[in-house]
Amino acid sequence: GIANNQFSLNGQGNYYNTYDEPSEGCFDSNYNGFCDNPLTFPYAQQDPYPFTYQNGWNPIIVMNGSAGFGTTMNFIIQDINHPNQPYIMAFSDSSSPPIVLPNGLTIPLAGGSILIITIFFGPAVGLIGNVGMLDNSGRANAQFSVPIPGLQGFTLYSAFVTGDNSGNAVAVSPSYNFTIQS
Repeated sequence: GIANNQFSLNGQGNYYNTYDEPSEGCFDSNYNGFCDNPLTFPYAQQDPYPFTYQNGWNPIIVMNGSAGFGTTMNFIIQDINHPNQPYIMAFSDSSSPPIVLPNGLTIPLAGGSILIITIFFGPAVGLIGNVGMLDNSGRANAQFSVPIPGLQGFTLYSAFVTGDNSGNAVAVSPSYNFTIQS
């Protein structure tokens, strides 16, 4: 029966499509990818760390704020399986065809007309914090400012790659897209 099941391992639980949003009781006030409260089952069993999104053990990007010229978007990036490792964020105008790395990992961004992976300096800062280190919990905050006026309606795709200390890519997030507002 259910009385002897283990619902989490190494600080990670499971994903439940009936317990992944506030209307179902799952709140994620600190945006760490886990519901703030455990999911309780019959016989006093519980999953103490239910994920807020499907495949929660994979890297994820969460954006706070709107995308418009002169505004700064804040991204929370998370790769709980690779804490204290370097990351790089990338932005592109398309998600296909994806970039396939030599080790077989696929970055879900196209190397087309726009592929931004560097930090811009000057009067219009484009990317801030797009290269850095994940913290002890595998999280980091990154920011993006729209550097060029007149891009209303333009969609950008973002993803991040986690590396190891030798510079090898070890994980890639799914792409996250956003449309630049006025």
